[in-house]
Amino acid sequence: MEKTFYQNTFRKKLILDSNVIFSVLISGNRKILKLLKENEIYAPDYILLELNKYEEMIVKKTKSIGFKELIIEIFKEITIVPMIYIDKKNRDKAKKICKDTDIEDAPYIALVLQFGDATFITRDKKLIECAKRNGIDAMDLKDIL
Repeated sequence: MEKTFYQNTFRKKLILDSNVIFSVLISGNRKILKLLKENEIYAPDYILLELNKYEEMIVKKTKSIGFKELIIEIFKEITIVPMIYIDKKNRDKAKKICKDTDIEDAPYIALVLQFGDATFITRDKKLIECAKRNGIDAMDLKDIL
């Protein structure tokens, strides 16, 4: 049987895009929870602003029972990193990288740049292509589940 991404024997450092969190909240997909529990998961504090911004849409679309419990379960596994931790040079570089896709993704890319050894996980194909063109390890969520 072929091993999936998250079944490796070592933990990977992953930076999650907000759309990954939206996906697990809406779908209740337990495979994503397993991914979170078996790796080192990080996100910039900006993710909290995005969750608040899209709260109504997420709640309206959610299919999961125990929604509030799921939120706690997810965020127990994520280390939220304040933007002040990220060097200005990495924030500036991330803005340049994201200017042609979506500037709101810059905090995620900046965090990947800051760590240097992390993989960025998203569902945004344009952002994955852009990140890879700029030497950033990025993967589509569907490719690792």
